[in-house]
Amino acid sequence: MFTENEFVRLITNLGGHAYIVGGWVRDHLLGRTANDKDYVVCGVSQDAFEKLFQISPTGHQFPVYLINVDGEL
Repeated sequence: MFTENEFVRLITNLGGHAYIVGGWVRDHLLGRTANDKDYVVCGVSQDAFEKLFQISPTGHQFPVYLINVDGEL
């Protein structure tokens, strides 16, 4: 498990950027409580990401990764 700050720092150390996307952003803008966060990571190769987090993708059309950040998957 990683904290959000640790997750972002690891991505940044690889030269990348992590952005919160999806339903959390919508709910936050509408003043609702969101249940989870989805991140898009840019500037990091798929290989480097998989090695860093020791994980394989689960998506079929594009890589999707489930990583525990702040106790949420």
